Amino acid sequence: EADGAAAAEAKPLTPEEEALRRNTDCVYFLASPLTCKKGNQCDFRHSEGARMNPRDCYYWLNGNCLNPKCSFRHPVILIFLYFPSLFTIRPLVISASNWHQ
Repeated sequence: EADGAAAAEAKPLTPEEEALRRNTDCVYFLASPLTCKKGNQCDFRHSEGARMNPRDCYYWLNGNCLNPKCSFRHPVILIFLYFPSLFTIRPLVISASNWHQ
C-alpha cells in the first residue's frame, strides 16, 4: 500500500490541477510571510492582499477565479484534492463587469 501512495504522489498533475494548486493560498504564508520556508519556490499562492483580508473569494469558491493578484482568500477546498476531475477550470475573462480586487 505504501508503494501505491508513493506512485499516486509521483503522478504529474494535470494542467487543471496545477492551476488549482498555484491559485490556492499557502496556509503558511497566510499565517506569516516568514513561516513559508519555500518562498518563491512555493507551489501555492502568496498574496499579501489576501493575507490581510479575512474574506474568502466568492468567485474562487465557485470555481471561477484564477487571478493571482486577487485580494480575497483562496482557501484549500478539500473536494478539489480528492475529486479534481469533478471540476473544470473556466478561463478567467477579465472585463470591467467581472473584475474584483
